Amino acid sequence: MIIANVWYSFLTVKGVIHPTLMTWVIFIIAASLSFATYLSSEKHNLLNNICNTGDVFLVLAVTVVIICFGKDVRYRVNIFESLCLFLSLVIFIFWKITKSPVLSNILVQAIMVMAYFPTFYHLWSASETSESPIAWGFSCFYALTGLITGILGKDRLAIIYSARSLAMMSIMLYLILRI
Repeated sequence: MIIANVWYSFLTVKGVIHPTLMTWVIFIIAASLSFATYLSSEKHNLLNNICNTGDVFLVLAVTVVIICFGKDVRYRVNIFESLCLFLSLVIFIFWKITKSPVLSNILVQAIMVMAYFPTFYHLWSASETSESPIAWGFSCFYALTGLITGILGKDRLAIIYSARSLAMMSIMLYLILRI
């Protein structure tokens, strides 16, 4: 994942790709909430859930690069993105009230699926790619590795996180390659 994020950041700084900022902002908020709920669950192991552990730090780094150095980055927030942010807040409050980290973590995965939609929509209607197939290919490999470690560790939340990650990244890669 480090290779993918360094490559993605390099292409962002060079202006080769033009990421959808809100996808990354929503993703860092949701990844952090997912990580926090995971850590408060009965069974947690940072190695088993390597995808979530790494995502918190690596996605934050990419988000900072996009904000500071990105070219032609879309900064506006639409209603859908506002909804994702609002639902993240609702899940956080739900978690704090119910003290149910497992259910809260699973709900966060739904938000993380939704966070990809702005980029999916953009890529579906794009005539040229604004994303790096190399970076997303490495990311798919990273998610697959995380899925394997989750399965070997018999860690259901790690499996759910990595499986969701692999599915979303595979769709991203497909949409990028079809252009």
